Amino acid sequence: MLIGLKAWLQRHRFEAARSLASIWRQRWSSLSTWGAMGIALGLPVFLLSFLGQLAAYEGQWQGQASISVYLKASAKALEACKLTVEMEAATGVVQARLISKEEALAEFAAKTGMADILNAFDENPLPIVIEVIPSQSGGLAAEAFRQQFAKHPLVDEIVFDEAWMRRLGAIMETATRLIQALGLVMSLGVILIVSNMLRLAIENRRVEIEVQKLIGATDAFVRRPFLYFGLWHGLGGGLVASLLVQGALIYLSGPVEALAQSYRSGFALQGLGLAAVLMLLLFAALLGLLSAWMAAGQHLRAIEPE
Repeated sequence: MLIGLKAWLQRHRFEAARSLASIWRQRWSSLSTWGAMGIALGLPVFLLSFLGQLAAYEGQWQGQASISVYLKASAKALEACKLTVEMEAATGVVQARLISKEEALAEFAAKTGMADILNAFDENPLPIVIEVIPSQSGGLAAEAFRQQFAKHPLVDEIVFDEAWMRRLGAIMETATRLIQALGLVMSLGVILIVSNMLRLAIENRRVEIEVQKLIGATDAFVRRPFLYFGLWHGLGGGLVASLLVQGALIYLSGPVEALAQSYRSGFALQGLGLAAVLMLLLFAALLGLLSAWMAAGQHLRAIEPE
């Protein structure tokens, strides 16, 4: 049994090396195939990576969504401090932060650059604001808070930006599904690419296959080199795809980070991690292997010695 297993491993090692040597002899055509496969696999992977990082940041942002409580103009600073302590002690509230009129004015001027216009007023027109962070990102905690404090004599308005966050989540979900559909279509394209290459390779070795079958070779034995052929092409396409995705993410990281900083956001685009690269290589290799198995099985059945 041990001898049989050793012989089986040797045959597979030989076929793997022979198919890789065959690809090397046709390296320029193989590179063009790898490039086509890399683009087909890399585009959805790049979009999914970009959208995934954006969704992760959006999820953190949504988890920190705050309730803005605008106090009436008649509210005094001491009263606002007492109300802030009361709100922070309320059920479903993680934190409550008081933003004085002066802080609100400085923040507004920094974001809009309209400090000169605001300084033209005799008095600060901005109200005192209490920023409340609920314990849950959904609307239940915000609604309970609104019902508790909406009729407070110092409260003028309570604003919670849940609606547009829900719309943003729906947009992200739609985009994710579109990219997944694109990935499925591109994967089918890779299968067609490998299948077409296998068909040409089988036709070029038709006489050799007929001789092998004539002396009793099984379909599994004849199919083996073509399976490695598809495996190596899938692995090469995955390698090209990972390089393209990494290059695109690194190329865009600078402008994206600059754009995020202009909106006072800490979002930064990251490249693919080692685990993601390995998963991409494994998926591409398995896709090439599957394509080769389907194509070889179909075309080899049509070749029989006369």
